[in-house]
Amino acid sequence: MKLQRNYPMDTRATQPSATATQAIAAQETAIHDIAIIGLACRFPGAETQRAFWQLLRNQATAIQEIPANRWDWRATYSDAKADKRKSNSKWGGFLDRIDRFDAAFFAISAPEATLMDPQQRLMLELAHNCLEDAAYDPDTLRGSNTGVYIGVCNYDYKELQEAHGARRNGHSATGTFNTLLPNRISYFFDFHGPSVPVDTACSSSLVALHQAVMALRQGECT
Repeated sequence: MKLQRNYPMDTRATQPSATATQAIAAQETAIHDIAIIGLACRFPGAETQRAFWQLLRNQATAIQEIPANRWDWRATYSDAKADKRKSNSKWGGFLDRIDRFDAAFFAISAPEATLMDPQQRLMLELAHNCLEDAAYDPDTLRGSNTGVYIGVCNYDYKELQEAHGARRNGHSATGTFNTLLPNRISYFFDFHGPSVPVDTACSSSLVALHQAVMALRQGECT
């Protein structure tokens, strides 16, 4: 939001003083100056933002044959037009060690962690990594008005559980509902600001970023 004042051209007495002008400029600066001070990411072939940057600089690709620890692509690889149960693709981008999660570090029991969507596990890890990258001690932010805005969509893990007849219990809902994804971060770090999931399909992350910026400008969170 840009602040602007109009003053009569011929009435010098009503023009703002130098102090008032400086105050207005300081207010405008406070409204518009929002900086990204920490980053964390996980991409196929790159587990950090620095590794991802090197991947881009080297013009490398992280696309590979479907690894054996995901599924046997040979069992389904065929002409999809001849057999709808088959696929003519054997390539993809895959995160490494997707099944690795230090549940105890985040004070989560093993049974609960098993039913947690990998998106929830990854975001907890990345939130911690992001604070480290920004050189913040997470304990210093406990009880603060820190907000969490996350773009999230799809329910793949929930659908997989249902397809394999997984037994449902109290952790099934909290582990697969997208609404809980930012809430887990807020709860673990004891953030007291807004905790908002944003699902607008392909634009989810961009809309979440926009809402976060607006919340900062309006003083709804820090």
